[in-house]
Amino acid sequence: MYSLASNITQPIFEGGQLLGQLDLEQGLREQFLQSYRKSVINAFTNVEQTLISVQQTTRQEALQRDAVKEAQRAYDLSVEKLRQGTIDMTTLLTIEETLFSTEITLDQVRFARLEAIVSLYQALGGGWLKDDMTKETLPPMIN
Repeated sequence: MYSLASNITQPIFEGGQLLGQLDLEQGLREQFLQSYRKSVINAFTNVEQTLISVQQTTRQEALQRDAVKEAQRAYDLSVEKLRQGTIDMTTLLTIEETLFSTEITLDQVRFARLEAIVSLYQALGGGWLKDDMTKETLPPMIN
């Protein structure tokens, strides 16, 4: 009889503990939900930023490509003027240096655009682990 009575009254006395445990579990659930929401917002923000970066570096590359074309045109005209004797070699070398400088800048901008594309790929969920890249998986020219 005492055993039956204790089994019946035990949940009554533990009611506060059970309610407290329920509140704790609901709080943890809410905490995990907020953490998930934060992760999703961060992911969307990261994708947006990398999309903007790709767009800007693509535009910058196009502008720099135009600058290289103009520098090449100026160099070609300077070579012709040197042959005609209207400019000296120092002027030609200065123009050639400008051409090389614009070409180097184009390569740097192109590299930045490719980095932005890789960042976008990673932000969209793609990726790889460095440890996964072994000599067997690399192309022959990198080995």
